[in-house]
Amino acid sequence: MSVTSPAKQRTVYDAKHSQQLPGSVVRTEGARASADVSVNEAYDGFGTTFDFYLQAYHRNSIDDAGLPMHASVHFGSNYDNAFSSGQQMVFGDGTQVILRSSSALICAPSRIASTLRYDQRRKMVTAPNEPSNGLKCVYCDA
Repeated sequence: MSVTSPAKQRTVYDAKHSQQLPGSVVRTEGARASADVSVNEAYDGFGTTFDFYLQAYHRNSIDDAGLPMHASVHFGSNYDNAFSSGQQMVFGDGTQVILRSSSALICAPSRIASTLRYDQRRKMVTAPNEPSNGLKCVYCDA
């Protein structure tokens, strides 16, 4: 069995203000920076997340098995949020009133929630009748 060393695998898509995912590929691993700030924020944020998990926890991506990181930017019209679809991170542009771009403010807690979801070794104990998502939010918002 061959063991591969951890390597980033990032792909950023542009949803072009639609809600159709993932959108068009605009940046892949190792490609030059885009003229689009949101594309670069998503790409760089995934790189920082990958490096953090590798250096601090010796994890190969958020699932510790080399999961590729996919993101779509420019989701919807004036969408003031970001979320994980289960397949990728999705970032709206914000209304410019509440958020200029949701990627910098929301992606870290969403990535932590994704890590908890993928971490098969973690034994999470919840209070009776408390959904595990609630516990994940507590970890992420702390």
